[in-house]
Amino acid sequence: MNIRACVLGVLLLFGSLCFADGDVPVRRKLLKTIRILTLNVYGKKERSCEDRLRTIAKRILGAKPRYDIVSFNEHYNPWVKLWLSCDGKVLSKAMVEGGFYKDGDERVRNHKYYPKGGVFQANGSNSLFTLHDIIEFDWWKFKNTRRIIAMGYMLNRVQISRDLTIDVWTAHLESKGPDNCSKSCREKQFSQILKTQERYNQGNPVILLGDFNTGGPLNLGHKKAHEEIDGETFPYPGNEGYDKFINQYENPIDVWLEANPTTKEAGHTFDCLNNNTVKGNCVSKERIDYIFIPTSPKYQTNLFTWEIVDSTIVRWKTDKGVDVSDHYGVEATLNIYER
Repeated sequence: MNIRACVLGVLLLFGSLCFADGDVPVRRKLLKTIRILTLNVYGKKERSCEDRLRTIAKRILGAKPRYDIVSFNEHYNPWVKLWLSCDGKVLSKAMVEGGFYKDGDERVRNHKYYPKGGVFQANGSNSLFTLHDIIEFDWWKFKNTRRIIAMGYMLNRVQISRDLTIDVWTAHLESKGPDNCSKSCREKQFSQILKTQERYNQGNPVILLGDFNTGGPLNLGHKKAHEEIDGETFPYPGNEGYDKFINQYENPIDVWLEANPTTKEAGHTFDCLNNNTVKGNCVSKERIDYIFIPTSPKYQTNLFTWEIVDSTIVRWKTDKGVDVSDHYGVEATLNIYER
């Protein structure tokens, strides 16, 4: 057994020894149980992309209970297909079949292909679909985005019920590889999100999700070893920056991590060794897609309480056995209470 395998074994063992702790907040009325999915759909014109996109929509529409909120990255504008990507309209059209995520008279249920690009710049690839009404929407390009494709983040203010509105933030940070975005580059992008989020804080429950292209702990045991033993001996696989993000955000809840405190599973969302859509192109296994719930009053109201019911890594395949994306998705079921 090589050193890398030994280290991974230690990390996974630690995962079985760690438990989430902290005070249990006082709860009142349960306002809503919501299901959320975030998935980078791998919008490149590769590996039977249209079949992959249709399968994603099929799985979402067949989910029981349905997802209240579905957030996509790399869902490219249809016209970009002539250049480098799959036709994003295939996924858009399939998602609104049945009417659950479809806009209607005086009703908005989705926003697609954001942020918008400038002159000679393609639109971004952030999209959101919801079962509920979107009552406010805005989007931003990163100030340090690449020139060819507009990268950034967006806010969808979703009215879940008469007495509950949620601020859902979707983000896609750039990578170190093809985007040439360094650790400091991503830190600047993350800071832009937080400054905007603080400015738009209106007392609604807040959640941030998407592809951050930044490697995090594989489980709570890994995080404990990284923080309390030695970060160099127990590094987080992938691009650096997770520690800085967590500190900047003032210790948000990393939903999958907190939902699985005793797991020995490594929560990879990018896995070149097992995911057959990307297998062979690299050797990395990383956790880079997240659902974050901020806890600081700068970003999150104290009028509500979140409870994590569960969270899992989504590994869907087409009928032909092809992984639907080079990323695995992250889903979560959450309860929101009045405090």
